[in-house]
Amino acid sequence: MKDDAIGNEELAALFTGEIPYRRNLTFYLDENLDSRVYQWLCEEDVPVTSVNVLGKCGEMDAYLLADARQRGCIFVTADRDFHSLHTRIGAIEGAAHAGIILLQKPHRRTPATIAAHLVRFSQKYSDAPGILRNQVFDL
Repeated sequence: MKDDAIGNEELAALFTGEIPYRRNLTFYLDENLDSRVYQWLCEEDVPVTSVNVLGKCGEMDAYLLADARQRGCIFVTADRDFHSLHTRIGAIEGAAHAGIILLQKPHRRTPATIAAHLVRFSQKYSDAPGILRNQVFDL
């Protein structure tokens, strides 16, 4: 089943209600990112989890984004399909995700460079993750 097979009613159920942001900004990495990004963020003491760590590989994008929301995490991906998912969620009254960071041309960056960008992003927004609500950041 593809994400577009999920109806607006189900999306509304997944993406409405309060977002339980954590005290510090926490990243939720998609499975399409190199595992070394996760390792380097851990070494820098940046709060992070991942699709791989949680054993959610292969799940539909909407369910992954909903899980990140439920955990109060900012979703990090290189998958452009999340932009259309963001648009669908934004069209539903009261629905919102916790925030998406969409990596641009990740194949041209080393995992260390991606991790360094995420560390800086974390430092910039660590005290106020709620301002990322329903936002997509191209990085």
